[in-house]
Amino acid sequence: MMSGLPGLLSLCAWAFVQAAGASPPAAVVAVLGSELTPYQEALSAFQERLGRPVPVYRLRDGEPRWPAGLRVVAAFGGKAARIPIPGQARLVYAMAPATWVKHHRGPRPVKIYLLPPPRAAMDAVAAINPGTRGLAVLWTSEAHRQYVRELEESAKAPLWILPVRVEAPEELPRYLRTLPGRVDSFWVMPDPLLVDSETLPIYREFAWANGLAFLATGAELTRHGAAASVGVSARACGEAAARAVESILAGEEVPERVFPPDPETAVNAGSSRRSGWEMGERSPGAKLP
Repeated sequence: MMSGLPGLLSLCAWAFVQAAGASPPAAVVAVLGSELTPYQEALSAFQERLGRPVPVYRLRDGEPRWPAGLRVVAAFGGKAARIPIPGQARLVYAMAPATWVKHHRGPRPVKIYLLPPPRAAMDAVAAINPGTRGLAVLWTSEAHRQYVRELEESAKAPLWILPVRVEAPEELPRYLRTLPGRVDSFWVMPDPLLVDSETLPIYREFAWANGLAFLATGAELTRHGAAASVGVSARACGEAAARAVESILAGEEVPERVFPPDPETAVNAGSSRRSGWEMGERSPGAKLP
């Protein structure tokens, strides 16, 4: 963190240039695509990890005015990740689970996943319920294709993965009806095309009616009927984005896919019981009765 007179002068100079309507020189800027709490938490963790002021552009205020000398754009949210940036700048984007930014020109983009590494995810599922056998993974956006394939490769017997691509999200119940008798649980990838206020009751009621456990990504979804959640926190995403930015500025190699290392899990004991899904005695994560 900046402190004392040098830090104060730096902040004052930045504020003066902003007031004058110009864009101050900056190696890093952040772009916030949503004002919802998780995005704010990720941005806050990003700034805290960097330990210095970073100009923040909010899409609600219009297109950003890029500063001179820009090297990295840290985008939070799918909309923020898709805006055009200067060719010399490298994009680091987080909180955009269904977005995959293709590499067209300039430095290769870096995606921060809202999911743990595949092997860690499979270990977390096994820890929550050691009796899990067949786990269907529902996905639709191309951004999840490689991750789902890596889940298959990472699963250890007796746990195995059944990938189910929902090519027509509007026909979701049709895809769900193919699951009973084949698996004992299903995990819905984080994707606004698959997870919203209309689909959550569908998953919950289907799971309870058919004795299947519904897994989601995001601890808050256990309050909407998910038996368990496996993911990473918004703060972990922000911190991972900051680490990637630090490495880029230091001239270090950064892969185009970055996973925050520690899974965040949560379980809903009541929903698990209704699904016939028995949790392990040492199930990790926050628990709802």
